[in-house]
Amino acid sequence: MVTFNQCIRVISLVITLSACGGGGGVGDTESSGNTDSEDTPNDQNINNGLTGRVYVNQENEGWIVDLSNGGASQLPDKGWWDTDDYTGRGIIFRAHPNQDASEFLLFVDNCYREYNRSSGDFDCLSFINASGDLVTNRATLTDGIRKAKPSKDGNYVAITYADEAYYDPSIQLVIYDRSFTSIISQSTMHVTGGGEDSKYYERGFDWSSNGQIAYAYTKSIFVTSSYSAEGVPIVTLPDSDSPMVDIYPVPAKPKFSPNGLKIAFLVSPGNGNTIWVVNVDGTDLHQLASYVGEVSFNRIAWSPDGEYILAGLGAASSFGYGGVPGSLYGIPSDSRDVQVPFSCEGENADIANQNGIICLRTYFNNPQYLTRKFDPWGSTFEWIE
Repeated sequence: MVTFNQCIRVISLVITLSACGGGGGVGDTESSGNTDSEDTPNDQNINNGLTGRVYVNQENEGWIVDLSNGGASQLPDKGWWDTDDYTGRGIIFRAHPNQDASEFLLFVDNCYREYNRSSGDFDCLSFINASGDLVTNRATLTDGIRKAKPSKDGNYVAITYADEAYYDPSIQLVIYDRSFTSIISQSTMHVTGGGEDSKYYERGFDWSSNGQIAYAYTKSIFVTSSYSAEGVPIVTLPDSDSPMVDIYPVPAKPKFSPNGLKIAFLVSPGNGNTIWVVNVDGTDLHQLASYVGEVSFNRIAWSPDGEYILAGLGAASSFGYGGVPGSLYGIPSDSRDVQVPFSCEGENADIANQNGIICLRTYFNNPQYLTRKFDPWGSTFEWIE
């Protein structure tokens, strides 16, 4: 074990894109200082050679951003609530892609009401394809699912949940087969015991390509063996000297590198303003990047080749709540202790260039303009093949 010493957006999309990597129109520049001074044909790479697609779950919709041309397209071409027979019943919809975004695990919070159960509602999970068609049975599972992700090959599903029928319930990590008929592995992370003390809550998990799971819970990053829910801590953060509960540094949103040998995660001492990387065996813990300012990192993702870590900035903290649109940065994954600037204008551009940081441009925030704005809302954020 290594010890570590340290709104909903309103957006009007007036065009429909038919392809996953479809491009937005090229428009005039804005005066906000967050756009480009020249038009760029969207058949050219606009992000310093970065390629691939970024998937983000925006409220009740899934979106794909093509990094080569900045285009944004909805997947499927309708809201998640229009898939299957959820219309009018789901409260929260989230979807998470498999490795190539050919399928999505759709999670519907409070999809079914059971009046004879003290906690009230059940949650639903199913696999759908990129057109929104159901490809597995719809599973109605226990209330209290917090997060759900498919394995990289799409054959298994891991969920974290807490039975909301109990006060201070324990957090469960459960692995199902893709039909949701068999439990492959199940474990209790830890028993919560601090009331609203944020040290005791689960803060995200991720699958590796070989079936391991990394999860952030309490003040540690845990790693399991392949297709097992039993984790052991590899990194534990120390308590702060501050008596304030929300100042305790806690890890959040771990992400495996594509080869499964490293884990990147956010550290949140009040806000998510640092990114750290550690080997899967707990060695070589180091700070990748930091940010100083009122906004913070709210999510991260590895490039498919492992060369970059994509980091989003916004007014939201690492918990994924909505806020003002921030920027996207491609940070070389071998960086150590670099500072990410607030913008890529003027002197800040020099800082970014010196550190090899790419300030990404997209049409996501406005289909008429190529900008460096990217909305922070949503919990799913993946750089897919």
